[in-house]
Parts: sequence; C-alpha cells; structure tokens
Amino acid sequence: MSSSTLSPLSAEEFEIALKEGNKAEKPLFFRNDDPERSTVIFEEIISSAEKNIYMLADRLDGSVFKKGDLYHVITTALEKPRSFEMVLVVRQRDEEGAAGPKDDKEVWGFFRQMTKLPGGRFRLEMATDALKERTRILKDHQPIGHYDFIVADRNMYRIEDYKFGQERLYRSFNGFNEPEGGTADQLADMFLQHLSGIPA
Repeated sequence: MSSSTLSPLSAEEFEIALKEGNKAEKPLFFRNDDPERSTVIFEEIISSAEKNIYMLADRLDGSVFKKGDLYHVITTALEKPRSFEMVLVVRQRDEEGAAGPKDDKEVWGFFRQMTKLPGGRFRLEMATDALKERTRILKDHQPIGHYDFIVADRNMYRIEDYKFGQERLYRSFNGFNEPEGGTADQLADMFLQHLSGIPA
C-alpha cells in the first residue's frame, strides 16, 4: 500500500486502511500532509509496539494530545511486559510547559507521572547537541523545518517535517513492517547513540 492509496481516503477510511495494512504485516510506506491524521498514526505505532518506543520532539505539544486517545494508548503500552520501554527526548526545556498553553502543561504533567513508573519503563530526557544536529539532515529530501520522529520495534516509524510562520508547512513520512536495515533501524541507532542520560 502506498501514499497514493491512502491520500484520497476520508479520516475514517484512512484509520481503517492503516490498521488493516499494518495488521497484514506487509511493508507499508506513505506520506501524510494532513496534521489532523497524525494522532491516528501515533496511536497505531504506540499500540502496535511490543518492545520499545523512542520519540524525539521539539517540545511537548498539548494540541496533539487533545485529539484521539493518546493518553490512554500510551498508558496501556506502558502496562505491557516488563521488558517494554518508552523513551521521549525533547530538544527544548520548557519548564514543564510554563511558556505554553494549558494543554502543554497537562502533557508535561502526564509524562512526569509516567517517569515514576517502576523499573524505569518510561524516561524523559533532553536531546544532546549531536542529536539535534543529526536530525537536521535526517532524510535525503530537502527539509522544510524541524524534524520530530517516533520509531518502534525497529520496524515502524513516523518522521514529521514542519515549519511555522506566516505559512504553516507540514508533512510526515511513515513506515510500518519495514524490513531490517531500513529507516526505522537507522532512526533507532541514531537515537540510542545520542541519548543524553541527563534527566529532563
């Protein structure tokens, strides 16, 4: 299944096609330029992960979490077997959303609670300068702004490329059931190499 088969679908059809395509366990790659569908992609990656989830974000954006059921999906994922782990790295220390809207503060509060789970199953950290620099040239296409990404089990990923200003530009590149040695593997390696080890 390609981006050409997903793009014309309604929001409901998109969600069904994504879940069915992922369940088929065949490689699924597509581009998404609709930020309203990002939550569906996040939820599918997080709910499907069995071993680990690594996320890099510019900051914690509460507006994303107002859509869909991301809080519940993340909480459920962290209730999986003890070997499961989730690590979130942010580029900006936002003092728990103090400079942002109420939604941002709620996200910080949620993730702070997750860090208290036993066994270090969830970690919230700051990005190293090396990781910030590498993500500027993450893909072979010309970036339009910042990169955020999520990668799970080394076979699922979502790379978001965005820019704010007079004209908001947004696009994401997504992959499910990717073979070994692909983009998901590269993202996971880069993430693990540059974890700061310094609590946020």
